[in-house]
Amino acid sequence: MDNPPSLRQLEYLVALDAHGHFSDAARACGVGTPAFSSGLADLEERLGVRVADRDRRHVAMTPIGRRLAAQAQRVLAEATAFIALASSDSRPMAGTWQFGSIPTIAPFLMPKLLPAMRERFPELDLRLSEDKTAPLLAALETGHLDVLLIAFPYEVPGCDTDWLFHDSYRFACSPRCALAKSARIGPNDIASQPLMLLEASNCLHHHALPVLETAAAAPQTTFAGTSLQTLAAMVAVDMGSTLLPTLAIEGGLLQSADVVTRPLGYEGGRRTLGLCWRHGHARAAEFREFGAAIRAWASTTGMGEPLALAAKRPSKRGGRRGPPRG
Repeated sequence: MDNPPSLRQLEYLVALDAHGHFSDAARACGVGTPAFSSGLADLEERLGVRVADRDRRHVAMTPIGRRLAAQAQRVLAEATAFIALASSDSRPMAGTWQFGSIPTIAPFLMPKLLPAMRERFPELDLRLSEDKTAPLLAALETGHLDVLLIAFPYEVPGCDTDWLFHDSYRFACSPRCALAKSARIGPNDIASQPLMLLEASNCLHHHALPVLETAAAAPQTTFAGTSLQTLAAMVAVDMGSTLLPTLAIEGGLLQSADVVTRPLGYEGGRRTLGLCWRHGHARAAEFREFGAAIRAWASTTGMGEPLALAAKRPSKRGGRRGPPRG
């Protein structure tokens, strides 16, 4: 092609596919609608295809437009990686990282972690995004995010991982619950209680940990809450019991809630926090250095449970095997 499209035009195409509306897509790209329309028309002329059908009210991507938008996302991700490669060589641990994390981690860990990492790496600007794991992985694939801090086990095909520390689950109930004074909570105890868990689409249910499998199979279990804060509030008013990560508890989740927590008395009651990034990312070595700094910080602050030596080694590409549970 003698006159290939610009990266800016590819951004227009991706934005139109994402928003389905010219004004919204133009706003997302930081340009006016006339300039956006002109740029997209020029793109179509260069490609010799129509990427969208539109009239005054509606915009519909054509089949080839959707395929080109998906390819454009990959091209833009590679362009970002190209720039990151030069930046990482000239100024390691500097610049801006788009950093994603999940709602069961971010509000409880990041207020403590990010200031410590800012002090450790003063030239590094971490821009935090919070969402469920699946949308974060989608953003990682398209290059909108650079690195994630999520919970494992979780399937992350095409990614590399670096595990940080374990986070145990605890049984949470009202002080008036019959189990409130128990030393430890076993599977039969959980099965005997009206138990509430996060909605089935939440990443906690994708961990497939024995403790969650046992809890989800209990006859009185309901999937009720959309957040850990909601679950804690429902427990406080005797609506049932639940399972909460220790990280959230120590991060202030129960600060104003009348809730008692007890340790679990059987194996498998913990998740593993770790970093995740696209395989082959130009900053992979820096991400591993960042992970090492988090582990060092966690060990000095008592955050989480240390990993076994074997678990400190990053998983193979694809992330299909979860971290050791022992």
